[in-house]
Amino acid sequence: MNDLRNLRTMKDVKEYTDKNYPGWIKGYAERYSDDYPHLTCTWVEMAKMMKAEPAQIMLVSSLPHAEHDKATSPVLIALCDIFSRTGFMIRRQHEFQACTVCDALIPTKECFTKLTVKPPFEWRAMCRMCEEDRESPRPVIEEVKDDLD
Repeated sequence: MNDLRNLRTMKDVKEYTDKNYPGWIKGYAERYSDDYPHLTCTWVEMAKMMKAEPAQIMLVSSLPHAEHDKATSPVLIALCDIFSRTGFMIRRQHEFQACTVCDALIPTKECFTKLTVKPPFEWRAMCRMCEEDRESPRPVIEEVKDDLD
């Protein structure tokens, strides 16, 4: 825990995390799909409470539980706290996936069934807007012939 006190920048925190918990951070996302506004609202509200701006969604291999893992993972719990206080939303990688078109995060099919706020649509592997864009016919640009003869 003393090592954490010496970390001055978020870059230092990230490097410390990667060195001491290799592979824990699996990736990042910039946003949730617009299909799940409640997830975005939760993130924005959390950042406001921390007096921070939403940074990124950090996907991790697992999340320590503050009460159950307090004795075994106090440093990892503290790192989660640092990241959260600076605007990161920390999520388990296996619960989210990127839209196959725009890369916005959507819950996995399994996670979708466990959402407390149930969307009024069935699960899909892409955002509804992206799906509509892919299915809508594109305008065809035809060559205009000069019939002035």
